[in-house]
Amino acid sequence: MPSTRRQQCIFLLLASIAGISSIRLVRVPRGPLYRVEGAHTIIPCNVTNDERSGDQDFWWSVFKHNAAIASVGVISTRDSEYPDSSYVPRVRAKEIYIQKLSRTSVQLHLVHLQKDDEGEYECRTDKNSRVYLASPNAKVELKVLTDTLLLTGPSDEPPRLALREGEPLALQCRAAALTALHTHLSVTFSLSRTGHRGRETVIGIGRDLTVQSQEQGMYWARYARGQIGVEKVKSDAYHLRVDHVKPQDAGLYHCTAAEWIEDPDGRWNKILERTIPLAEVSVQANDVKLGAVASVAPATFYRGDSVDLHCNVTLGPEQEDAVLLLSVGWWGADEEPLALVDHRGVSLPTVLRGMSAAGSEVSTDRPSPLCFRLRIHRAKKGDQGLYRCEVTCRAQRQGTSGYQVAFARSEPVTLFLYLSASDTLLIPMVTGVAVSLTVTITIIASVTCCFLRRLAKR
Repeated sequence: MPSTRRQQCIFLLLASIAGISSIRLVRVPRGPLYRVEGAHTIIPCNVTNDERSGDQDFWWSVFKHNAAIASVGVISTRDSEYPDSSYVPRVRAKEIYIQKLSRTSVQLHLVHLQKDDEGEYECRTDKNSRVYLASPNAKVELKVLTDTLLLTGPSDEPPRLALREGEPLALQCRAAALTALHTHLSVTFSLSRTGHRGRETVIGIGRDLTVQSQEQGMYWARYARGQIGVEKVKSDAYHLRVDHVKPQDAGLYHCTAAEWIEDPDGRWNKILERTIPLAEVSVQANDVKLGAVASVAPATFYRGDSVDLHCNVTLGPEQEDAVLLLSVGWWGADEEPLALVDHRGVSLPTVLRGMSAAGSEVSTDRPSPLCFRLRIHRAKKGDQGLYRCEVTCRAQRQGTSGYQVAFARSEPVTLFLYLSASDTLLIPMVTGVAVSLTVTITIIASVTCCFLRRLAKR
């Protein structure tokens, strides 16, 4: 049995004999703790079952396995002369300090971890005590790993990208760690807006390969709609995708890679983090105005007629360096589109395959550059209802595949089908036949009844 464990058992036995009801325990994390050279490292220490009043002081010391001497003092909350001479400059420079979280809880901070910091750290609440009123967890071994985290962007200097509102944005960084131990990486894309402090997270991939975005941030809704995405390609490439940039997307984009390791207590700890700039993005706002009005022309249709629905578009102003392309979609009462027409005027396949919800055949054309027409052939009663059109305007600059600059949705228009002329003639005819048939049956029934009565009297 280790000497520390034996001392604790002897103390617990003596304490139980003496009738002590509670024992003050000093606790640190279970080791060994693996941390990376150069990183900011934190080791917590807390006291439990401490019934004493007043402030609690702490002493940190370290035992280095390659040193010929016993443990040396690192830092204390009470004694400024406690640190060993090798630690005094770092303590004075605040590169080693104690953060007090509460009366019974502190953290030891090693701001820039050095390879020579490797050793067994001890947290005590009594400077001179060598027999613990503590658990054996008051000592924890710290091992220092070499920094192997690689993070690179597309170039040494972040490029300047000038985009128009609605254009797509694609950025990439590469991240990898060659640590001998099992570690995980997380990669996050963030944005520093011009005139704003700090960086806002756009999107990232966590250490468990799940996509992460701030639910209260401005990018969460766009991610939920599929307008922003992140992807890990192969083993070390990470891609950011923004389908349609907005003016608020302008600023300096960064890529942050963090290396994580699982401690003996099962918790994942971030042992290293590195950030690089990716690109300075400017976004020019679009001044394109787009409107859509749906109408039925003419206003009166009968069942069996071919019905024309028009979507009239207003558009302006033109862009000097881009060609504006219009496309339109038609919707009825169903959630699926009734018809889709691209900027060339070509009908695109839909789920309903050129048929209305009532089974009538539909077709589309473009009578003029700003008018899109939907025609329902031999309209049926089931084709009645509300219809709307939605127009999308895309701009195409030389060397680009095009991007969305505006969108408009019309107010719904009501289609009502009147009875045809043949239907209006058929109704009185059918009614007259029915009345005549009823009268004839009544007369025949009356004559037959009288004849039978006279025959019975004879």
